[in-house]
Amino acid sequence: MNQQSTEIIPREQVPPVARGFTLIELLVVIAIIAILAGMLLPALSQAKEKGLRAQCVSNYRQLGIAIHMYASDSSDSMPHPGWGNDYACWLYTPVGGAPPALSLTNLDKCFGTGQIWSQTKNYKIYFCPKDKTDKSNPYYSIRQNKLATYIMNGAVNGFGTLGGKTYKLTAFKPVAYMMWEPDEPNYYQFYPGQSCYNDASSYPSQGEGLGRLHGRKGGSLLGFDAHVDSISYEKFNRERLLFPGLLHCVPGSKTGD
Repeated sequence: MNQQSTEIIPREQVPPVARGFTLIELLVVIAIIAILAGMLLPALSQAKEKGLRAQCVSNYRQLGIAIHMYASDSSDSMPHPGWGNDYACWLYTPVGGAPPALSLTNLDKCFGTGQIWSQTKNYKIYFCPKDKTDKSNPYYSIRQNKLATYIMNGAVNGFGTLGGKTYKLTAFKPVAYMMWEPDEPNYYQFYPGQSCYNDASSYPSQGEGLGRLHGRKGGSLLGFDAHVDSISYEKFNRERLLFPGLLHCVPGSKTGD
């Protein structure tokens, strides 16, 4: 009688048995991935926003340096704010009482006509990285001035009282505000069909207040000493009611206007 072999095969030589995931295991993995994504996405979004805000602050600083360089070469006189589109200003020279058309293929025809272009030579610093300059921004098409996101305080030429002249840079308080991004949607509510980008300057009223491209908390402004200040919308709106103040800051005026 033949006996069957009783040889024992080592475990490491036994071929593994294929085993798939159960439905419950797959659902658990999907749930874990969803939880992790929910935790990471807000952090990534905040990091992206922080980077965009930093780029915007960098733009302000470069504009501030360019303006200071211009004033240094012009016996301390500031570049014109562009009030009324009657004179060459920091951003452009008006054509027929209006801003020139934006032309990225011929920068000298638009940005090159501005008073600080020789100090900058970089049109990208004129645009906030969050400003949509296409059809995704319903207000962009009605802008007369499509050359910049930032506007200059009209106090620089006394809100038009100095005509083509400007005050000297050192006449302003260093901490007063020289540039900011206007509140485009809010302005449209006050003046339907019109744009706060009608020229290269602004009056710090409620309609032309601080823009909200960088969230609900607040935005940034450029000071006359070239510092960049972060400010809440509430503080900006309180400041615009001060005559004189950091916004209504015409040198030598009792009311700042």
